[in-house]
Amino acid sequence: MNPKIIGTALGVVGVLLWFMPLVSIQFMGLNVYQAGHHIGGIAYLLLLASLAYAILSWMELHVPRIIAASVATAICLLFFVQAGMSTDWGLMCLTCVSIASIVLAVRDNKSPKKKFVEYYHIFDIKTAVDRYTVAEAASKGLGNNVSSADETRPIPNFSEPPEKPGRFQITSSLAGTKFEKLASMGGGNSLAFKTVTCDGAVWTARAVKSVEGSSNLVLSVCLWQYQQGYHLDTYAIFQKTEGERTEGYLAQISRLMAPAMGGAPEEWTEKTFLDIVRSIQKATDAEITILEGYPQISELPGLIPTMECKLV
Repeated sequence: MNPKIIGTALGVVGVLLWFMPLVSIQFMGLNVYQAGHHIGGIAYLLLLASLAYAILSWMELHVPRIIAASVATAICLLFFVQAGMSTDWGLMCLTCVSIASIVLAVRDNKSPKKKFVEYYHIFDIKTAVDRYTVAEAASKGLGNNVSSADETRPIPNFSEPPEKPGRFQITSSLAGTKFEKLASMGGGNSLAFKTVTCDGAVWTARAVKSVEGSSNLVLSVCLWQYQQGYHLDTYAIFQKTEGERTEGYLAQISRLMAPAMGGAPEEWTEKTFLDIVRSIQKATDAEITILEGYPQISELPGLIPTMECKLV
């Protein structure tokens, strides 16, 4: 099972156990139990630690997870010492869950690291062809590599094409929130939360490609119209898992064969960029120039060179 789900589940179980009998005492011949809300005080810190562990597990922030689980374990052991023989099953289970949470968080922190990589290229397309034809060609080129994509053709905010084209903007979905600082504390990579906006574009597309055990790739494309033609902004971000990992034979074979089947994120990204541009060039016979980008685009083995792009 996914460690992310296991960690979140352990945190939720810890929260639920907080409401179970932690301590049982004899009072006037009756067996009375006390849950976390009966104990109060530091017991609420135990509840918060379990809740924090669940949230941090979902966000995959492993160092704060270790801290939260350690706090929960320390409080449980303190209650053990204070309660002695009055310890009830809820505290026993909660202690086991807290210790297991530490072990899982430490293991996840030592597990293969996730590397985020960004690609972007901006193409200048000199043509007088209408935007409907160019957008349709771009959509067709994208469709050569993805089975589905979220495409939009916004109503232009101009009556005449502007003198200069727009440019895509990259923002963080965590910007200005408390989670941004939390991600930094946990060593989280801000690239994981980046999003692309294309305000003013005449066509936009977003596609996602997943490769089991290897990467998740998100590709965004913006088409801008201006007086001399169009700009095509392409951006991709993907996540790669690096280092050894324990996995089944089928998962290993699937991960190792992915590049050979065109599943490598680097190859797929570059091929998708080129196919979109080629499709536009074929439909419009436009003069296309690469204005900027990283890394530098090069023809991939096995691709049919249908056009030449000039690098400025």
